[in-house]
Order: sequence, then structure tokens, then C-alpha cells
Amino acid sequence: MTRAIPQLRDTGGWRVTPATTPAPTRTCTNPNLHQSEEVTMYNSLQEFSAAAITTRPRYQQARLPDLDTAFSADGLDVAWRIYYAAAFASRQDDDRGLVIGRLASAERQGAVIDEHVRANFRTMNEATAATGQGAVLDSPNWTFLVNDAWALGGLHLGAPFYLASPRTVANLYDLDAGHLTVFGRELCALTSFGYAFKSPWPQLGEVAEYQGGPHCDTADFAQLQDHAHRLDQDGRWNVLVDHRT
Repeated sequence: MTRAIPQLRDTGGWRVTPATTPAPTRTCTNPNLHQSEEVTMYNSLQEFSAAAITTRPRYQQARLPDLDTAFSADGLDVAWRIYYAAAFASRQDDDRGLVIGRLASAERQGAVIDEHVRANFRTMNEATAATGQGAVLDSPNWTFLVNDAWALGGLHLGAPFYLASPRTVANLYDLDAGHLTVFGRELCALTSFGYAFKSPWPQLGEVAEYQGGPHCDTADFAQLQDHAHRLDQDGRWNVLVDHRT
């Protein structure tokens, strides 16, 4: 199977061209979210929860907020459903992927995830897990664990990730708080597990495309958090910046 590369554009359509890298061929077929058939790396809520819980000390070391909520039974269930939603949506068609970027705010305008992007590409959350819809994460129960689960859902399928925001210093790193932004963490995950940034149509923005190898299939919470923490602490997050912007 060859994955096709869709492109993010303002009109909300996909522009497709054949990719050169075969994508992983795992499937997501069972809407029973307590037990899934050939989903990806995690095949049940219990398996997913066990893997996530072992990494809580890493999240604590990074001083991420709301960990009691994130690692509660309800929080883990939300994260599992988001993981499944991302994997299921990515597997529906070869030209599907996920959209990442900074969220729109009063202070942040320009190339961001706003209502237009949400409307064009549709949103996904824990309530849409069995439908396979959407490309933009929009959960009312968002936590860092939920966001990481969403990223892993796409990674495990080798799905393309479309950048709604440019890779500027301001978008990747919160200089006032002294840590990576959520968008920066997402890009750390992608580049750590076999992805590279491509610009087949520069006027339409970038796509992070899987380049092959076993990395995306074996990505897990521990590796994701370790990569983000290491790049955050030693300043190597700068390699993510697109110096053309």
C-alpha cells in the first residue's frame, strides 16, 4: 500500500499526490473501544492504561499540569478513546492525516488552528472515536496525556501530520515560561520517530511525512516524553525551527 499525501489548504480540500514511502498496514476496525482488533500498539484499554501509568514519573519530572486528572480512571479512558480516534481516522483512507499547530487566541493570529480549520477538516474527540471522523483534536477533557495519546495514534499508523502553523521560535517555545509549547512537543515526537518536514507546495504549508523504518510502530509514551524533555532541557529544540520563516 502506498500512502497518498493530502495538502492543507484554505478552501478545505485535500490535494493528493502519491507518496514514495509505504505506510504501516495495521487496521482499526472494531468500534468496541474496550477491546480493539489490530488497532496499533495498544489493543485494549487495560493495555493502554498500563503503558501510560508507568510513565507518570516522567510527566511529573517535566512538571506537567493536571496529572491527577490525566492519570485517573476517567482520564485514562478519555486518552484511550482519543488514541483510538486518531488511529481509526488515519486508517480510513490513504490520503488522511492529522492537523497540528498553535491554537487561535486573542494574542495569537495568523496561521493557527481556528474555527475555519476546524470546520474544513472536522474535529475529533473521545465522543467520535468509533466514527473515524476528523483531523483536528478538540477535546473538552484535554490533558498532556490526551495530546500524547492522539499523537501516538497517528504515529502508529505512519499517518502524515499537516502543519497549520509555521515552525517559528514563538510557535515552538514559550520563552516566558521556559518550556516547549504543545506544538513544539508534537514536532519533537514526529522528528524522533522517523518523520521529516516536506514542502511539496510551499504556499500551502508543510507536511511531516513518515520516512520509513520501525520507529513510528514502536513509539510509546516513555519515549515520547523522554525525547521532548531532552530537547527541552538541552536547548536542541532549535533544530525544529524553520529558519526560512
